[in-house]
Amino acid sequence: MLMAIVLPMLSIPIILSNLSWLWKVVIIVIAALGGALWGIGIDAMQKALRKIFGLPPIDEDTGQVVKEKDEKSEEEK
Repeated sequence: MLMAIVLPMLSIPIILSNLSWLWKVVIIVIAALGGALWGIGIDAMQKALRKIFGLPPIDEDTGQVVKEKDEKSEEEK
């Protein structure tokens, strides 16, 4: 939570202060990495919880739940 919300918010006053441009770039990069890591962490947590609870996985391309095919209907054909 700190990396996603607080870190970018705290970086705004620092960016507006009288620091050298190099430090400002470093702060912007750190804040952007915090937001990206938050998104990656949420995705990984969702996949892990779906696996723990035995729910079907989510297709990465469509974002929809993957439905398992009926093996019986394929065998009958």
